[in-house]
Amino acid sequence: MYPASIRLTYRQLIDHRARSVFEQAVFEDSYAELLMQAQRYNKDNQFTRLQDIIAHDPKANSLHYKVGFAVGLYIRQLNQIVPGISDTLGKVAITFSQYEFALVDSDLANKRQHQVSITYTTEPFLFFGSVSNNLIVSSDNVSVLEHHGWATTFLLPLHEGLTISEYRPLPSFTHDEQPIVYHTAPATT
Repeated sequence: MYPASIRLTYRQLIDHRARSVFEQAVFEDSYAELLMQAQRYNKDNQFTRLQDIIAHDPKANSLHYKVGFAVGLYIRQLNQIVPGISDTLGKVAITFSQYEFALVDSDLANKRQHQVSITYTTEPFLFFGSVSNNLIVSSDNVSVLEHHGWATTFLLPLHEGLTISEYRPLPSFTHDEQPIVYHTAPATT
């Protein structure tokens, strides 16, 4: 397969089952901030569900943004590393260049209903194809590949919530040669 440039996007869902210290802090602080910020849009405490508050006052959509400030410090402490995603050997951490926080669902009277997401987007990787459930990618830039004729690659397992969000063929590598085709054996149970 000819190399392409891709960006990856990973959506991390965080709810009451938060396991890591990071997830627990994001869950607790985002819920506390939501309780405080929602008062502005729900003065008579008519509603407990986030969707109902937003339906009643569309300006409450700003709660995503406002509550996001409460978790910004935790996200900065990640040092641009996407939590829970690494190569198959556990040696290559995947870094992100941007993120987006969102309230997925919540209930002001039931903390267990609170759920948020953080969507991380990476810088471009070189993409060479896939083997089984793994992407063959490289952090090298295309000039390394053009100069040396090879790139240092690693296998990145596909995870729930991980997707290729941008794909761009590299024109300097689209010529008349036949692409390399990778075949994998079906998994046996």
